[in-house]
Amino acid sequence: MISAFTPSQVQKNSYQERKDISCKTEPHDRPAIILLWIHFCVKKERYNYLSLYKLTKNYFILILGLLLLGTTSIAPRAQNGISFEHGKFSDAKKLAKETNKIIFIDSYAQWCGPCKKMAAQVFTDADVGKYFNSNFINVKMDMEEIEGMLVGRRHSVNFYPTLLFIKPTGELVRKEVGYHSKAQLLSLAKRIN
Repeated sequence: MISAFTPSQVQKNSYQERKDISCKTEPHDRPAIILLWIHFCVKKERYNYLSLYKLTKNYFILILGLLLLGTTSIAPRAQNGISFEHGKFSDAKKLAKETNKIIFIDSYAQWCGPCKKMAAQVFTDADVGKYFNSNFINVKMDMEEIEGMLVGRRHSVNFYPTLLFIKPTGELVRKEVGYHSKAQLLSLAKRIN
């Protein structure tokens, strides 16, 4: 005689078997097991838990080293260029009054391609940074945030990037729209200052 199973009993039994198989490892062991599997595929060797610990430690040191290498190679590049003030526009105006310097505002939007290009290639240049840091109060302002919108309305910023040169009193000295190369930006700054 053939024993009869209902479809729900067959599904229940196969589900229980899958559940038993997937729960054989503890949750905290899973990352180590994944590393072991990757390393096993490359080296074709078997390991015990002690060597697994050493392997995990070595991969951790490797990843940490790569992260540190990446951050140290970026840091010197940012220090050579223009150092932008972080804070409110009113703070920049107070600082400009104290130092009697003109405020330079880089009006940008996060989605703007030419803005990103200027930030990566022009504002990081050592000569541009040296001139702007000594002669201007530099502010980088996202025009899609609240304070940026207010400044943008006051000075009719409709396109990006827009470079604003403003006196400490708030009076607009010059407004330039569009991408500027290093030479163009330096000549513009020298004409204004």
